[in-house]
Parts: sequence; structure tokens; C-alpha cells
Amino acid sequence: MFHGIIIDEIIYILIVILVCIRIIYDTHANSKALAYLLFVIFVPFIGIFVYFSFGVNYRKRKLYKKKLISDSILAKKVVDDLYQESKRV
Repeated sequence: MFHGIIIDEIIYILIVILVCIRIIYDTHANSKALAYLLFVIFVPFIGIFVYFSFGVNYRKRKLYKKKLISDSILAKKVVDDLYQESKRV
């Protein structure tokens, strides 16, 4: 019984720490990051829910991912064109 409580507390602390690291990594505004950090630390379950509901801009991430894919396709095309051009010379 006692070991189960310790394991639960360790898992709980690890989850809070991981969410805090993600907040620090993803949030660029210092005041916004501090507000989310304090909310997650002092009201953990509600704070984590609020952060992942409102703090993460999923639409921006999706658009950025599409941009990276299109940029890599364009870069490959440019490299192929330059390679073809160098073979002609």
C-alpha cells in the first residue's frame, strides 16, 4: 500500500515536471509562460487541462508543419534543377 502511494506521487511529479518543461520550451512570452507554470504548479490537474486546451496553438503548429513539408519539396526541386543544370555544362 505504501509503495503504491510513493509510485503515484513520483508519477504525478514527473508529469508536472514534463508539462512545465513543455511550457518553458513552447511559450515564447515570458509572462505567459510564468502564468501557465504557476497555474500548473499550484492547481496541477486543472492547470494542465487549461494549458493543453488554450495554451497550445494547434492550428499554428499544423500550418507550420505544412510549410516545412512544402519547403522541403521546393528545396529538393531546386537541388535537382541545379544538378541537371551542372550536368549540361
